[in-house]
Amino acid sequence: TSNMIGVNKMDLWLNHQDTQGYAGLNIKQGQLDLKPIYRQPTPVEDLDALLKWSDLGDAWLVESNQIKIKNSDAHGDAVLSLWLPKADFSAAQMQLLASIYQGNLASVWRYVPWPSAGDDTLAWLKSALVSGNIERGDFLYQGVLMDTPQRPPSTMQMHFKVSDGLLDYAPQWPSLKRLNADIDIYNRQLTITAKNGQIYESIAQEINAEIPDLSEPKLRLKAGIDTTGEDLIRLFKETPLKEEAAHFADMVAIKGEIVGELELQLPLSATTKEEVKVNVSAELLGNPIVL
Repeated sequence: TSNMIGVNKMDLWLNHQDTQGYAGLNIKQGQLDLKPIYRQPTPVEDLDALLKWSDLGDAWLVESNQIKIKNSDAHGDAVLSLWLPKADFSAAQMQLLASIYQGNLASVWRYVPWPSAGDDTLAWLKSALVSGNIERGDFLYQGVLMDTPQRPPSTMQMHFKVSDGLLDYAPQWPSLKRLNADIDIYNRQLTITAKNGQIYESIAQEINAEIPDLSEPKLRLKAGIDTTGEDLIRLFKETPLKEEAAHFADMVAIKGEIVGELELQLPLSATTKEEVKVNVSAELLGNPIVL
């Protein structure tokens, strides 16, 4: 159904006696559909898990062994525990610890829970995280599965160590390439930090991209740039800055190396009327300017 989880191509065995039981499950070349959490089913090449449940009187406790999972996006392992109160299953709590290795950055959006992120942020992650290698990723979820004002909020943390990443953060703006970055999600905040990368043929340094609140998606990007006059002119002529600076860029040529900084703030929702804010600064220390 539209609200229930589902699974495809699973082998399952069960053993229940009085106040406890066990289950083993294996999925090969199938799918795991966690509709309340993820927008799309998760493809599974291989998954092995052993579960144990116990009757605590007022609740059931479900615990797993070390779950092994592999698909085309990554491989990894996880440990799961569920507390299911008999009086109100909607108050169920979960703790999930997971790690992934040799992952595909372009698939990260699949594994960010959409109730926290929202559709606008998921769409941005899908388009912005173009490619890259996830050397390692760690995930923690702890708390209730259904947040309400009457319940303590759940905690979600995700951390990805990325190499050779490509970030296409906004249409008509130059991509950030060759990123060796850390991507962190803490509840509703997302940050991407990198010591260096590449914009055009220039070196970008101390890169920071942030969405402070995923429920109101707005991207803030800041990066220092060791650039050249040629790349600076490209920035004026090939980006939305051309509406204000293209005529100036057509009149001049700047030679030599330049130290500068790019700051960008833009809304990620297509329905917002908020304007994009841009600040580009550059130091011209003895650079020849040809009119």
